[in-house]
Amino acid sequence: MNLLIIGQGEWASKIQSVVNNSTSGIHATSISARIALTDPSQVFHAMENSDVIWICTKPNWQLELLPKLSKFSGKLILEKPYILDESSMDRFTEFGRCYKGVLQLSEPWTFSNIWGSAKK
Repeated sequence: MNLLIIGQGEWASKIQSVVNNSTSGIHATSISARIALTDPSQVFHAMENSDVIWICTKPNWQLELLPKLSKFSGKLILEKPYILDESSMDRFTEFGRCYKGVLQLSEPWTFSNIWGSAKK
């Protein structure tokens, strides 16, 4: 499985490193959010080779990226926070209604040992 991470900050780099160092069979690559926002051809090329896209950017950039990813039919993962105000909620809701793939929120903490022991 191929994972595209949009964003190259500290959190995005950590996710890419963890995924690529695991034995999960997932291969993660990344693209700069700035490039994804300004060069549609880069986004299109990266989407073609991806099964999952994980958007690890500033909240307002996530909402700017969603329309550029509307033709992607795989799973989109958004980082929290993804809603900043009522306007961004409206934009997110509208995208969610039209999107044909799976839209998911990032929850990596649910897999940690601490979370597992807290659920018991």
